[in-house]
Amino acid sequence: MHASGSAPSLGSPFTQEPLMRRCKLPRAVEHPVRSALLALGLTLGLAFVSCQDERSITDARHAPRLAASVQTATVVISPTADAFLGIDATNYGSAATLNVYTWPDKKIANAIVLKFDLASIPAGATISSAALNLNLTKSDATGDPTYTVTVHKIVNKNPDLTRATGYTYNGANAWTPNTCCYNNIPLAQADIGAPVDTKAVDKTPGFKQWDVTSLVQGWLSTPSTNFGLLVNSDPSKLRDRYRTFSSSEDPVAGNRPYLTVVYAAPAPAPTPSEHSAVLSPTGDTYLGIDANNYATGTTLNVYTWPNDTIANAIVMKFDVGGIPTGSTISSATLRLNLVESDATADPTYTVTAHKILNRNVDPARATGYTYDGVNGWTANTCCRNHIPLAQADISAPVDTKSIDKTPGFKAWDVTSVVQGWLTTPSTNFGLLLNSDPSRLRDRYRFFSSKEDPVVDHRPSLTVVYTAPADSTPPGQTPPPEAQLGQWSAVFPAPIVQLHVHLLPDGTVLSWGLIGDPQVWDPTTGTFTAVPSPSLLFCAGHNFLADGRLLVAGGQIRGDSGLPNTNLFDAATRSWQVAPLMARGRWYPTNTTLPDGEMLTVAGTDQNGAVVPLPEIWDGTGWRQLTTASLELEYYPRDFVAPDGRVFYAGEEQPSRWLDVTGTGRWSDGPPRKQPGWRSYGSAVMYEPGKILYAGGGYNPPTNTAEVIDLNEANPTWRYTGSMAYARLQMNATILPTGDVLVTGGTSASGFNNRAGAVHAAELWSPATGTWTTLASNAVTRTYHSTSLLLPDGRVLHTGSGDGNNAPRELSYELFSPPYLFHGARPALTGLTPTVVGYGQTLQLDTPDGASIRKVTFIRTGSVTHAFDQAGRLVPLAFAPVSSGISVTLPASRTTAPPGPYMLFLVNANGVPSVGRIMRLE
Repeated sequence: MHASGSAPSLGSPFTQEPLMRRCKLPRAVEHPVRSALLALGLTLGLAFVSCQDERSITDARHAPRLAASVQTATVVISPTADAFLGIDATNYGSAATLNVYTWPDKKIANAIVLKFDLASIPAGATISSAALNLNLTKSDATGDPTYTVTVHKIVNKNPDLTRATGYTYNGANAWTPNTCCYNNIPLAQADIGAPVDTKAVDKTPGFKQWDVTSLVQGWLSTPSTNFGLLVNSDPSKLRDRYRTFSSSEDPVAGNRPYLTVVYAAPAPAPTPSEHSAVLSPTGDTYLGIDANNYATGTTLNVYTWPNDTIANAIVMKFDVGGIPTGSTISSATLRLNLVESDATADPTYTVTAHKILNRNVDPARATGYTYDGVNGWTANTCCRNHIPLAQADISAPVDTKSIDKTPGFKAWDVTSVVQGWLTTPSTNFGLLLNSDPSRLRDRYRFFSSKEDPVVDHRPSLTVVYTAPADSTPPGQTPPPEAQLGQWSAVFPAPIVQLHVHLLPDGTVLSWGLIGDPQVWDPTTGTFTAVPSPSLLFCAGHNFLADGRLLVAGGQIRGDSGLPNTNLFDAATRSWQVAPLMARGRWYPTNTTLPDGEMLTVAGTDQNGAVVPLPEIWDGTGWRQLTTASLELEYYPRDFVAPDGRVFYAGEEQPSRWLDVTGTGRWSDGPPRKQPGWRSYGSAVMYEPGKILYAGGGYNPPTNTAEVIDLNEANPTWRYTGSMAYARLQMNATILPTGDVLVTGGTSASGFNNRAGAVHAAELWSPATGTWTTLASNAVTRTYHSTSLLLPDGRVLHTGSGDGNNAPRELSYELFSPPYLFHGARPALTGLTPTVVGYGQTLQLDTPDGASIRKVTFIRTGSVTHAFDQAGRLVPLAFAPVSSGISVTLPASRTTAPPGPYMLFLVNANGVPSVGRIMRLE
C-alpha cells in the first residue's frame, strides 16, 4: 500500500510527439519541461499563429511605435529538501517519489512536504507570481478521472525533512495531535493553514502547477515563517486513490520539483546622486460600462463582467513637474492598496498597467463613454454594448501583475512611462489599469482611491531619479548623445537585409527572400547586386580561415532546405559553388572551428524533415558526425568553447556540449536559469568563454538575461541584470568597449507582435551587469531584423519583414553609440597587416599610446534571425612603446578561431579608434 511509502513502480510517461516545424515556437518533444511551459502559458493556440517564413504582402518604410516596459525578474528554485509523510514512523526524504494517497475510505494517508530557500530573491521584492511545479508520474487505475490536491502553508512547526515522519516533524518532536488519519497519526494536519491553491489533478503524466504567490510573498516578508509547504491528499475519495510525483531524488533532473517565482525588486534606495519623490494622484477614478463618473468614490475598481470581458478600468493622473527637466528616472513604482476581492476560488486576478494615448483624460469627468464628460474615447468593441472604456486609447501593457487576495499594497513598475512623460510632457495623459479579460464573470479587485479616509491607504507613485548635474560650467554641458547615443536618418535599401555580413574589405554583404544579394559600401551608401547561384534565404553562414563567407543551405519552399554550399569572395565580389551537403538545411547555424573547418548544425532538409546529424566542411567537402545525432531548434546559439568543444547555449533551456572529434558526441551541459525556451533571444560571447543570453520567449517575452563562464571547472548559468524592456526578435551586438548593445524586437506576446515593438536601444555592461536605456530609432524592426558592428564603431540596424505577413522594411539606420560623443578618437596612423598569425606581436603606430586602456579583437559579424553566428570578442594584451603600443594577438585557436577580425584601441574616455580588419590564420 503506497500510504506506507511503497511507491508504485515508475515507467516513462513521456512518449515522442510529432515535431511542429511550420512555426518558430519550440517544437513538442518528449521532455517534461514542455508540460511545465504549457502550464506557464505557452499554449498550443499560439503555436500555430507564429508561422514559417513566407513572402510578405506589403512594403513599409516606417511603422507605428508602441513599446512596453517590463521590470520583473524570474527565478527558478529547487527544493532544499522534500519528502512525503506516511501513516507510519518512516522518513521518506530519500525516496524518488512524492506521494498523495487516500486510505482507508475518505482519509488521507500521505502528505508531501517541501522547503525552499528564497535567498536569491531580494528582500522587499514584490512577488507577482509563484508557481509550484510537480511532475506527475503515476495515478491509480480506478475510473475516477481526477484527484483533488491542495497546497498549504506549514505553520507552528519547522520540519526537518530528512527526519520528519507522520508522527514527528523532526524525528523527535511530534506534530500537533489531531484525529485526521488512520490510528490518529497526526500527519501534520493541525500544523497547516487553509488551502492556498486547489487542483483537480487528472491522470495525464507531466508537470502540474499550483499558485503559491501569497505564500511565497509571506515568506519573503517574514522569513521566520518559512517552514515550508504541504501538499495534501484527497479526503473525499474511496481507498487506494492516489497520485505519485517526482521528488528531488528523481534520477532525471528535468523531472524534479521546482518553484518558479516572478518578482519585481524593490526600488533601490537613492544613491547620493539620486533623489526620490512620492507623488499623489492629481485625479483618479474608474470607468464603468455606464455613463457615470466615479471620481468621488473611495475605491478604484477592476471587474470582469460578463465572462471574459472587462467592465471597469482605473484611470489616474500624476504631475511630474516637480522632477527637474532632463532627469534620468531609475525607477517609478505605482502602489495601490488592495481592500477587497471576489469570494470565488480563483486565487489570482491579472491587472495590467498601460500608458494612456491620444486622449487627455479628465478623471473628474471621465466615464466609460467619454474621456472628459463630453468627447468620446476611440470607438472599439471591447466591452458590453460596445462601450469603449478607453481600450483603443492605451499602449501595450507596461507591467502586468497577478494579484492575489491578500489585502495590502500591490506594485507596478511604470519607469518607462514616467521617463516618457518627463522627456515629452505633452504626452502625459495618465495611466490606466485594466481588468482581467480572461476570467469568468464577477471576478474583481478593489483598491483604495485618493478619497480613502485613511491617508496611508491612498495611491502613490514613487519616483527615484538622477537630476542633471548643476556643476557643469555654462556652455560645457555634454550633449544628450553622450548619454543616449544618436540614430541617423532612415536610408533606403533595395532589399530586406535579413542576412548581413561584414566582409574583410569593410563592405557589407546582405540578402533577403526577394531580390539579389547586395554589397553595401558604408563610405558611399551605394548598393551593388551580386546574384547568388541559389536562394540563400534562411541559410547558415560564417567566415572561413581564408576570409571567404561559407553559406550552407537555403530555401526550396516553405521549410524545405537546400543542400547547397556557396562561397562568397569579397576580393572578387563573386560566388563559388562547392560540393553539396548530405542533406538540405533551412535554419542551420555555422560555426568556424579552431582548425579552420566549418561546422553546420540543425535545420530541415529538402522534405522539411529535421536534420539531426551535424556536418563539417574540411575545405573540399562535407563529412557527417554520425554518432552525434540530436534534433535541435532552428538556428542554435553555438559557440566554440575554451576546451575546443562547441557549446550549445540555446534556444532550448538545457545547454549541451558537442565534441566534434572523430564521429562526434553530444553531452549534457548546465540548464539555463530562465524556464523554457529563449526563442529569438540573442546570445554573444562577450569575452573568451563568457556568454550573455538575453531576452527571448513568446508568451510573454522576457526582459531577463543570464551569463555563463565556460572557463570554470563546473560552468553554471546565473542571472545578470534585466533589460528595461522585454524583447524577442532582438539583436545583441558586441561593441569595441566590450559592452553589448541590444536593438529592436518586441515586448508583446506572440511570435512577431509588432504592437509591442521596442525602439529604444539598451547597453549592457559586463563590469556591472546592468543595462542602460539609450536613444530610440525610427523604424519598427522585429522578426528578420539585423544589427551589425561596422569598423567605424557605428552599428547598422536594418531588416524586418520578408515573412510572417509583416511589412517589408526596405531601409536601414545607423546608430552611433554614446562613446562616439566622448571626445577625440584614438588614431592608428601607420599601416597594419591584413594577415596575422597566432601569438604574433604587432607594433601599432599611434600618437595616443599613453591614453589607451583597452585593445579588443572582434570577429566580423555574420547575422540573421537574432543571432550573430560569428560574434565573439577577445581582449588583447598590450604595452606602450615609443611609437605607440605593442599588441599581442591570441595564441589559442579556441580563444579566437581563424578568420577575419577587427582590432580596436579604446582610450581612457571609452572612445574606440576606427577598427582595422585583419585575418587571423
